[in-house]
Amino acid sequence: FTIVFSGAVVWFYQYATQKVMEDLRQNLMVSASTAADMISAEEHTQVFQSGVEGDAQYEHIASQLRLARDANPKAESVYTAVRSEGNPTELLFVVSASEDVEGRAHLREPYDASNAPEMLKAFDGPIADVEMGADEFGVWLSGYAPILDENGNSIAIVGVDMLANDVLEAQSRIRNASLIMFLIAFLVIFVTVFFLSDTITRPLRVLTDAAHMLENDEQVDPET
Repeated sequence: FTIVFSGAVVWFYQYATQKVMEDLRQNLMVSASTAADMISAEEHTQVFQSGVEGDAQYEHIASQLRLARDANPKAESVYTAVRSEGNPTELLFVVSASEDVEGRAHLREPYDASNAPEMLKAFDGPIADVEMGADEFGVWLSGYAPILDENGNSIAIVGVDMLANDVLEAQSRIRNASLIMFLIAFLVIFVTVFFLSDTITRPLRVLTDAAHMLENDEQVDPET
């Protein structure tokens, strides 16, 4: 019973954790898609080609990204990026929603996305990281969506990052809830089985004792 019940609890933990991860990934993809829909592809291209970080066009797109960030309490950072012409695994940042001028990703700053395959696939449609990833900015779970021009061509992507601490905290809550559920349920069932088994075995013990007494020619008390 202990082995089977422990297996059931492990299964529940894995299932609940997977479900939470799917919900988080979907949440990030929705936020990225919402932000991408607000951005003008033409304006974004102008910022990338000839804009200056902090000018009116840059700040207009940044304000749109901040709306998406602030609407999602799980979002830590929101940004846009385009493909690099010379390197298929390199992206160039364009606009960041961060107010931290020194610490944010800067206009045309290169980013090695070779360890972020979902980020590269985002030009084809909304997608999110399968596993948490680490880079020089931290450890993240991210969702992405393409920015489309009027012809439906993908010209850039929006990325929405969630801190790994938030993911680990959600997993920790599930683990703790699973453990508490296991301990309570196991205790209740153990006590129930104990008393049920005692109810079943008591008459058997009486019969066994009576048989021994008859075998030894001892007087058996009928009341017993």
